[in-house]
Amino acid sequence: MSLSFDPATIVCPVGHHIGGRLIAAEPAIAVHRPSDGAVHAGCPKADAAVVDEVVAAETADEVRSDRPLTSATREQP
Repeated sequence: MSLSFDPATIVCPVGHHIGGRLIAAEPAIAVHRPSDGAVHAGCPKADAAVVDEVVAAETADEVRSDRPLTSATREQP
């Protein structure tokens, strides 16, 4: 099988996506490409401080009035 592109040219941001922002972090878990098994990127591990930041961001987001409703929170007729 030949590839029509070079997967090594795809850049994967490394960090935690919190509150719409990418918080840079060191990669800790190798992510392998399924096409050839090569290590392509790294996924960071979250410590307690990162988890606390996520909870705070989500709690703040829940009180925003412009947040779209999900099927779980929307009133059913």
